[in-house]
Amino acid sequence: MSGAFASPELSGEELLALPGQSPIPLGIVVSGFWPLGITRILAEEVHTEEAILSPRREVAWVRKHGSNHWIYPGWELDLTAHRAELDKAGYAWMAYIREPWPRFMDVEARANVRTTEFNWTQGLL
Repeated sequence: MSGAFASPELSGEELLALPGQSPIPLGIVVSGFWPLGITRILAEEVHTEEAILSPRREVAWVRKHGSNHWIYPGWELDLTAHRAELDKAGYAWMAYIREPWPRFMDVEARANVRTTEFNWTQGLL
């Protein structure tokens, strides 16, 4: 293996320490739709490109890629404010996921969507 990508779900402290502990070069996704999960089997009541609401009324959606269904949250990951720190920590690559917005989210809905740093400040729960 010549390299790997670190999960942006770790805390900022863990992400900044990781390249110094790794025997191989590491990359990290700094922005874009980071999937919550990937599955081959989709529940009958779930449809691609439609909103799925959690009990807390949070939006998620599913898109099919090949034979897999990728489950995305209704907001994007954004670690760009920490790019200089990540670079200094020794990440070899910075990736930006360019997944198109789902069709059901119109321009007005997109304007109200927040971004997240995932667990940067709170750590992995």
